[in-house]
Amino acid sequence: MDYFKILNLSREPFSNSPDPDFFSHSREHIGCLQKIELSLRLRRGLSVVIGNVGVGKTTLCRQLIREFANDEGVDTHLILDPYFSSPIELLSAVATMFGEHRYASSTSEWELKECIKKNLFRRGVDEKKTVVLIIDEGQKLPDFCLEILREFLNYETNEYKLLQIVIFAQKEFEAYLRTHQNFADRINLYHQLLPLNFKETRSMIQFRLKKAGRTNRGPSFFTYPAFWVIYRATGGYPRKIVNLCHRIILTLIIENRSKAGWLEARSCAGKVFPELGKRRRRNRMVAVTCLLVVAIFSVLEFRRVNIPRPWEKRKGPLSHIIRGQIRGRTPATKRALPLLMPRDAKHPPVPLEKAKTSIVTPSKNGPRQAPVQQKAAPKILGRIAVNEHDWLADMIRKVYGVYTHEYQRLVIEANPQIGNPNLLSPGQVIAFPAVPVKVSPSSLRYWWVEITRKKGLEEAYLFIRDHSSGALSMRIIPCWNNRQGLRFIILYGKRFSNKELAQERLKMLPSGLAPEARVLSDWGEKTIFFARLQISPQ
Repeated sequence: MDYFKILNLSREPFSNSPDPDFFSHSREHIGCLQKIELSLRLRRGLSVVIGNVGVGKTTLCRQLIREFANDEGVDTHLILDPYFSSPIELLSAVATMFGEHRYASSTSEWELKECIKKNLFRRGVDEKKTVVLIIDEGQKLPDFCLEILREFLNYETNEYKLLQIVIFAQKEFEAYLRTHQNFADRINLYHQLLPLNFKETRSMIQFRLKKAGRTNRGPSFFTYPAFWVIYRATGGYPRKIVNLCHRIILTLIIENRSKAGWLEARSCAGKVFPELGKRRRRNRMVAVTCLLVVAIFSVLEFRRVNIPRPWEKRKGPLSHIIRGQIRGRTPATKRALPLLMPRDAKHPPVPLEKAKTSIVTPSKNGPRQAPVQQKAAPKILGRIAVNEHDWLADMIRKVYGVYTHEYQRLVIEANPQIGNPNLLSPGQVIAFPAVPVKVSPSSLRYWWVEITRKKGLEEAYLFIRDHSSGALSMRIIPCWNNRQGLRFIILYGKRFSNKELAQERLKMLPSGLAPEARVLSDWGEKTIFFARLQISPQ
């Protein structure tokens, strides 16, 4: 759904991609970035940044690359997924990034290490450059990778290290370091990245809206209580903040509102984070239990005061006073109930207008497209022009469904003009080779929700980039057969075990996507797939 014009925005403010343009200038993130930059400038060697999931490590990583993009004296290289199966695979990947393609296929570890060492001495000593290797998702590093990285840190002169290594990892990497003391002792900078506080959370949201607005003063979609709800629901984690704010803005569009308050923010938080709803229900049960206990004691106290006792002679004026006090207290207790039991704000979503949808079943009438006579599978899926905020790794992940070093190697071989895969030029055209993948017969027995299908790769890629979000994940499935030709099918990111579940999810799609959506289970005979179908089940 393109809601930019509706909300007077020039771009999406809460995209779940790690766009450096929306880098959060909080004290925590800026302080971490400055420490890393200082360590790299001084060529101190190894820096490690630890943080929980969603705290902003990947965005910080991209911002670090952007900081050195225009510095000719610094060469940056990025490894997104460091789960290597063997030392040869890691050494080949590093040699390829350093431009030593002729050694990348070598089977000798010693030869690859010597090649990398000579490359580092040439760049660091002869050319006076700072070579930086950035590793994201560092908790996936196997034991042998840490040993190889430790050897890389031994490549040095009398004054500085020839290779600067920056590792961004999750909290479990701390335990990993405790068992590899010889590697941990070489850490120069160790920084633990913390979530944002309330002030920084509010500033981050306002900064993103201002950055995406058409005017210098960004639009205001949230009240102060809404900011507080967002902070409490997300705990100050940037990824959760982005997902929740995106959901709130979509709700504003659906309900035709201009600003979200406490009620709307709380309702969306319960849908984005179901665990909050469970916690609220548990708190309500505790509150109800406490109220029942108070009510029971109040009744017992009332009965104790008003029940006549045969051994006591009741005094008229005093009994009236006591009864008056108790009667005066009871309405006050009733008036306090709404404060102790706040009205639940988790209303069901406003029903959308029923969209006309169709279902594609395994019918005998054949596919819905006209027959296309193509005798051979394509060698190239298509070409995509690089956008200002595109990264090669993200493009590979969107096209093939997963990022691997093998996919990156094949894409670079098909595009000799790519120098540094981490620094693409806007407008540069990238060709993506058709790489067939094996699909087990059991994977084809599921049901999928087909959102739409496109004729070309770039059209499908732009659709995914503009419409995919944390609440609605989508996949491109390029496939080919002799009858229907090359197709680019956009699937919802979950598969279903039966048609009824798929139909239910189909009805929940946004109205802007529903007209072309349908349930799919028949891929056609002898279909060749160019992306993996390993989609998580519903």
